[in-house]
Amino acid sequence: MLALAVPLGILVGWLRRGHLENLARLDGRALAVVVAALLIRLGLERAAGSAASPALLIGAEAALYAGIFAAVAIHRRRRGVWLVGAGGALNLVAIALHGGRMPVWTAVAGRVGGALRGQLQAGALLTHAPMAAPQGLGWLGDVISLPSPLPPEILSIGDVLLICGVVVFLSSAMAAPELRSRGSGGGA
Repeated sequence: MLALAVPLGILVGWLRRGHLENLARLDGRALAVVVAALLIRLGLERAAGSAASPALLIGAEAALYAGIFAAVAIHRRRRGVWLVGAGGALNLVAIALHGGRMPVWTAVAGRVGGALRGQLQAGALLTHAPMAAPQGLGWLGDVISLPSPLPPEILSIGDVLLICGVVVFLSSAMAAPELRSRGSGGGA
C-alpha cells in the first residue's frame, strides 16, 4: 500500500497544479537508500522461506529505517515529513518489541487471506510474526485490514502515518513555488 502513496501524492500534487520538476529539485540521497533497502527487503521476503539470511534481512530493515529517518532530517522543513518520521518510529517500536519482526494480528490476517494466516502460523514469513491479539503495544503492529474494494492489505498505524506523510510531502513539494538558490538575496 505504501507503493500507492507515491502515485497518489503525485496525483494530488498535479491536481493542486504542481509540477514534477519541483520533485527533481529535492535532495534524493536518502530516498535512494530507502528505495534500495525496500527492494532488497522485498526480494528477501519473496525468497524461498527461511533460505534468506536473517542477518541480511535485519540489515535491510535497518537501512530502510535509516533512510527514512535521514529523509526526515534532510527535508525536516517540508510538509508531511514529520508524519513519515512518526510512522517510521511507530513501526520501528513495534518491530523492536517483537523480536525484529512486525507483529500481525492473525484474526485480521484471516480476513485478508487464508494463505497469509497459514504462513504466519507456520513462521514462514521472515519479516512478520503472528499475534493472537493485540496486547500491550501490540496495537502498533499490523492490525488494520482494508475494506473492499481496496486491495487486501494489512496495515499498522505507523503505515497509515507513513502513507499520509508521503502523500502530503509529495503533493506539497510539487505545488511549492519555484525554488530559488540559497545564495540569492531577497531585495529585488
